[in-house]
Amino acid sequence: MKRALIALAAASWLAACGQNNTQQTGPQAYEQTQKNVSPKGSIFGRVLDISTQAPLDGVSVKVIGSDAMLSTAADGTFRLDNVVVNSTYAFVFEKAGYVRMRTTSSISGSAGNSPLEGAITSFTMEMYPANGSVTGHVFLPNGQPARGATVYIDQRSAMNGESVVTTQTGMDGAFTLSGLATAPTGVFHTVFAQWFDENADTQADYGTVNQQIRVLAGQPARVFLTYATNSIGQRIVASNVVDGEVPAGEDLQFTFALPMVTSYNQQSSRAFVLTHTSAPGSPEVPVEGTFMSPTVLRVRPSLNSLREGELYSLDLTLRYANANGAGSTNSPYTATIAFQVRAATVNPFTTQVSGLTLVNGAPVGTPFPDTAFDYNSTSFVLSWLPAAGAVRYEVYARDTANNPNYVRITTGTVTADGRPRYERVVTLPTTFNQQLGGTPLSNGNRVTFTVVGVDAYGSRAPLMSSPSTTAQDTVPPRITAQPVLVGGGTADAINDTSTAQDILLRITYTEPMDPMSMVTYTSNAMNAPMAAWRWDPANTSSGVLTLTVGAGNDSTGTFVIRGGRDVAGNTLQQAGDLVGSLGGRRELLQTTDFQMGSMCALGSWTASTASNGPTPTVINNNGAISGNTSACAAVLGSVPGGTPGVGRSRILQSVTLPSLNPPGFSLQAAVRYRTVNVINNATPGATYTIRCFIGDAMDMPLVGLFSSTANQSSYSLATGNLSAQAGTTVRFICEVENTNMMAPGFGALYLDEASVALVKPGTL
Repeated sequence: MKRALIALAAASWLAACGQNNTQQTGPQAYEQTQKNVSPKGSIFGRVLDISTQAPLDGVSVKVIGSDAMLSTAADGTFRLDNVVVNSTYAFVFEKAGYVRMRTTSSISGSAGNSPLEGAITSFTMEMYPANGSVTGHVFLPNGQPARGATVYIDQRSAMNGESVVTTQTGMDGAFTLSGLATAPTGVFHTVFAQWFDENADTQADYGTVNQQIRVLAGQPARVFLTYATNSIGQRIVASNVVDGEVPAGEDLQFTFALPMVTSYNQQSSRAFVLTHTSAPGSPEVPVEGTFMSPTVLRVRPSLNSLREGELYSLDLTLRYANANGAGSTNSPYTATIAFQVRAATVNPFTTQVSGLTLVNGAPVGTPFPDTAFDYNSTSFVLSWLPAAGAVRYEVYARDTANNPNYVRITTGTVTADGRPRYERVVTLPTTFNQQLGGTPLSNGNRVTFTVVGVDAYGSRAPLMSSPSTTAQDTVPPRITAQPVLVGGGTADAINDTSTAQDILLRITYTEPMDPMSMVTYTSNAMNAPMAAWRWDPANTSSGVLTLTVGAGNDSTGTFVIRGGRDVAGNTLQQAGDLVGSLGGRRELLQTTDFQMGSMCALGSWTASTASNGPTPTVINNNGAISGNTSACAAVLGSVPGGTPGVGRSRILQSVTLPSLNPPGFSLQAAVRYRTVNVINNATPGATYTIRCFIGDAMDMPLVGLFSSTANQSSYSLATGNLSAQAGTTVRFICEVENTNMMAPGFGALYLDEASVALVKPGTL
């Protein structure tokens, strides 16, 4: 739009100057000041590198107000013909790797009172390499870093440069400015830290500060800037004009430090006066001024009134706004702003960056490279090789779910940091976060990044043709841990019952999964269980695998769990299948919990006594004792509160042990028990032996489970390995015996469970 307005303004100007009556003997651009009677001449120029004094070829040369395109030859020279004598022409020079430059030249071709046809003039332009840089910090008066402060260097004054290099400070107040002019003895640049709004109330809290520094090629200069504590008073704190230039056709914008209103109430003063200083005596340029807010003023020149390359001056006479919003009649605020209408870019800036790469700022880790991203990745690191002619860079991104068009995501501009490659750590705004997953790459979303260069005049390389790179979830899902049995405990894949039994395993993944994907279970067991899978509708990161073990079946063995893919299409197999084994146990002892049906009973256990030992019995403990697992418990010996006894109380049961074929099984005995041994104060001296063991047919102990004389109020578990007795018949014996038959006492054994089982271990 800006260039369309420039072209329209130039066309109107040419028509007003009578271009249709001018013979076209040279570039059309110079007909604007020609008359048929005006003598013409030539301007010769030569462009050199200021550091080496070597001629520069291929330098683009633009003549302000002209569409003519010139370029220097191998010896650095160019020639402009058909130039009106006694007229001044402005030239802009541009070459990649150098600061854009401007100068003026004219022909003074006169002899006496008559100008001469064919007069010539010449000049030399020295261009500065743009290979300097400045790094530093900006601080507040209290020593804290100034975050987000605008820092810039204006290269247009001391050396006729055409570049303003700007950036913003980081969280630590640090900044880097690159693309600065250098020379063999250095170039003095002034670094400005622009006015600063510390409390984000749109009002300036500190005024602009600056410091001059000399910049040499290949040696980054260092500078520290600190804002002053004094009040800044009223001033213009931001504008598209106060930097000395404005694009043709663009409104003039001003931001004031304090609220203002449009006019001063004296008839002799007008709020806005715009004059054309390049053409003294020209009428004022009509303008319209509007306060967009109490501190933001827009001044709109009449359409096509500002000419490219021409100088103008704007006089402001305003008044302060008081607390109630009305205008103050005292102390008018006045300002005069001189500016030049910006020249069009020599060529549309089209150079793209190269070597664009994207890596994960927080790598997933082995075995995935740093170019891999997971669903929850949030750190993106872009790097690229610079584009010739670019003085800064901007990063854009778009995604498949939320932002179909590119969005600029850099809060400031990316500038050179002194390394061959530029690098930027990118944090995406919340507009890229998936509603369900809460991260940019969740739910299969893909984010595409691109980087465009910007030249010294703000012209950007084409966005839609810029190189791009895409981040997406390429890391397969993983299972957080081994599956867990729903309801707790361990899986028992040996079904001792006459009905089918289900084993429910919950499997949890590291990320949300595709509910249309399936999970499969395979096993090497001869009687492998039937398997069914369902995803948890309340938690898409987990599901339940149901294994159905048939009646009387042994389904123990190794297994492999496969399948399941995340919403990005990555499958579990890529991360490795889940491998494990199912174990189980087959009970070899009858009435292990001293319960038959709903009744407490010794069942197949044989009870016996010796001397005056109490007869073993079974009670319902109702869950009152810590550690019990069964409602019923066998009781042996003298119970406290009863009659003190002497002698022995015993229960036993014979068990025929199977052989351990196939391998992988073991034979285990276990008992859960508690003991009571209370001194009889009336007849002291009773000593009880309380024990359980596995014995042979002669009651000789083969495997001891426990032997105790202590008072143990809670249940404990005792185990023993019977594998060495495989294929034999053994006796499971528990007993309480008073070893001092002359001293009755209280000694009791409570058995919660007694077990002999064929056991195969598993991972679940």
